Amino acid sequence: LLFLFAFLTLATTGAFAQRVEVEEQETSTRYGFISAGGGVLLYYGDYTSERKFEDRLSANVDVAIGMWFNPNLGARLQWSGYEGRSTAPQGMGFGGLDLNTANQKNDFNLNYTHIDLMWNLSNTLGGYKSDRFWEFVPYVGIGWANASKLGHSPVNRMGVNAGLMQKFRLSNSVDILLDVRAMGTNRNFDRVVRANDGHNFDMTASVYMARAYNVGQPTRRGPCAEPIHITANNVRVAAPASKSDAAEGGTQ
Repeated sequence: LLFLFAFLTLATTGAFAQRVEVEEQETSTRYGFISAGGGVLLYYGDYTSERKFEDRLSANVDVAIGMWFNPNLGARLQWSGYEGRSTAPQGMGFGGLDLNTANQKNDFNLNYTHIDLMWNLSNTLGGYKSDRFWEFVPYVGIGWANASKLGHSPVNRMGVNAGLMQKFRLSNSVDILLDVRAMGTNRNFDRVVRANDGHNFDMTASVYMARAYNVGQPTRRGPCAEPIHITANNVRVAAPASKSDAAEGGTQ
């Protein structure tokens, strides 16, 4: 009889026992993006100081595709350009309208395709937050620059660039980017070289505003909880109230 009682007790306990699992936390911060925007570019060359500042500014556009590998590091492939505005003496450059000086306007088509390595400084210093509104992203890159104009042979040179991008989160899928960057390349990129001036490179400074669309935005689940074991030993079942208790409760 004792053996039968022990068997029934174990069977009842085993049938009642159950394991409640809470889904483990799953975090993925790897996602891609595409962006497009426009801005202004300022060209620095050998004779550009002889041209009015506002006349050296040109409208430019950019498009990019990239990937964030983790909250801190990402990369992108970007094309930017449209027009560069320089200054050249007679017989140099890509030709253009004469200025009031001995030099002439030297406007040309500018294209720069580059790969950038990006560092999300906000996530590194402040920790990853998927809903952070404002982020600082410095970056460096290397690429290929092209200058051309109809009727002239093109100029192709390697370029290096660096900049600071600020990300403003509008939603999980859309960011606004404010991108300030500089690019340096060979000093004869605009087909102009001033002798004996110690100037070793030409460069551009630009400011762009772009809209970015995120693809495969990070997903987070959780938090992860310890499994809960429910058995007959740790579940408390309320006993039915006695008649006296019920009567006492009714008089209160």
